[in-house]
Amino acid sequence: MGLMGMLEVGYVMPVAEMESIRAKGILRQQLPLDRYVGSTTMIVHGTSVSRRVLIKYVANKLGGAHFDPRRQSDAESKAFRLLDYVGETYQLAGKNAVYFELLAIGQALVMSTSIRAWLGLPPPEGPFAAA
Repeated sequence: MGLMGMLEVGYVMPVAEMESIRAKGILRQQLPLDRYVGSTTMIVHGTSVSRRVLIKYVANKLGGAHFDPRRQSDAESKAFRLLDYVGETYQLAGKNAVYFELLAIGQALVMSTSIRAWLGLPPPEGPFAAA
């Protein structure tokens, strides 16, 4: 079993509602790389954050490529502040939740049908199999 998503609501969710959400499952679809990286990876306080922005945040603000503590006032900087909030507020296994989302992005890329074909590997099976 693995963590496939996280949802924060502002109320105590009844069991029936949790089961209804769980029964819907996770949407699985094949996307070109540019669309996948540009798609929403999380919504924080009503603001969508793309995978591209999350990757840039880890690379540029958490020291993944270099460390730059400055923050500007544009939309990307707003997303970075929201990701700061996520990292300060949510921990999974004692680690910043942003890193788990980055791990999920990496896993999805490595298990994608096109990357596996490029590497000469068979299509993925199990929970990573294409819908």
